[in-house]
Amino acid sequence: MDSAVVSPEYEDNPAGNSGFINAEFNLPADGTYYAVVETTDLDDQGLLSIDAENYDTAAAGNTGDTWTVEGNYSASGGEVVESGPDNGTSYGSGSVANAPRLDYEVNLEAGTYHVWIRGRQPSNSGNLVHIGMDSQVVSRSGFGSNDTLTWNEADSTITVATSGTRTLSLWMGEDGVIVDKIVLTKDINYTPTGQGPSESLQDGSGVFQQNTSSLEFSFLFEDNSSSVTSQALTLNEPYRNVVTPTATEHTYAFTLGSSTDLFFESLTPDASYEWTLTGPSGNLFTDQGFDLNDTLLSAAAGSYTLTVNAVTNSTGHYGFRLLDLFSISNHDGKCNDRDSESCR
Repeated sequence: MDSAVVSPEYEDNPAGNSGFINAEFNLPADGTYYAVVETTDLDDQGLLSIDAENYDTAAAGNTGDTWTVEGNYSASGGEVVESGPDNGTSYGSGSVANAPRLDYEVNLEAGTYHVWIRGRQPSNSGNLVHIGMDSQVVSRSGFGSNDTLTWNEADSTITVATSGTRTLSLWMGEDGVIVDKIVLTKDINYTPTGQGPSESLQDGSGVFQQNTSSLEFSFLFEDNSSSVTSQALTLNEPYRNVVTPTATEHTYAFTLGSSTDLFFESLTPDASYEWTLTGPSGNLFTDQGFDLNDTLLSAAAGSYTLTVNAVTNSTGHYGFRLLDLFSISNHDGKCNDRDSESCR
């Protein structure tokens, strides 16, 4: 085993603001290892994060509109929910009882919550969703892009009067709208980025649990031997690794048998990491930050090397996928990439 990623659940100590984790793992004796411990203060954020496709129950609208789960490689969990058919139907916030609905069972502390939705609109006439609980309904009109999934905040907040389990609902406002993830937070200054925070845990009954522990821990150990820092790349597969400013750059080699449309997708949108792609004609991209927009490129046949390095004074892990758009759009004879020009 070259690497081990451990994301244990933090357990509160009821007697005070402290807790503990248990994590066990084995690493080979040969090799150099870097250990990265990441912590996030969760007390003030009060985050609840839900992938939209993981709903508890669903109901159709009174005109036959429904939410359906569709594959999408840029989505947080690889899937989104899409409302349809896209024939011009719309529901205002006052008529959500007639709209197609998805329900999620959630456990929340009392407080005021800002609502963020990661979604996409097919057009300006398919850009409205409603979210609500406890007889409160908030809305989001417009996702800013017809081509990519973007984060946008709802027009108002939701107040939870008492702590406990309740039902969070997602309603279609205009058909055709696409939703990837829903995030609730107490923090007025919090803005999700990339694919957003990890989805909240569910208890044995399927109820999403709010992140309320003092700290969230994640550990990543990575072998820095040559078998890891210099390896073959398989298109469409995700890669995660650790690189430090003093460590060897990580290289990924692959060969294309013919001209191919490729899409570089950053799984860690952070300017601390950069990537360079070199091919038969030299450097196609040089020192591209992982925080920049995902990159579409046309690559000729030949041998390529993708190099990842850490910017000075940065440590931590990175993640990416290099996607062959043709193979994705033709998987199982249907198009699962709803954000690519090749699918429209």
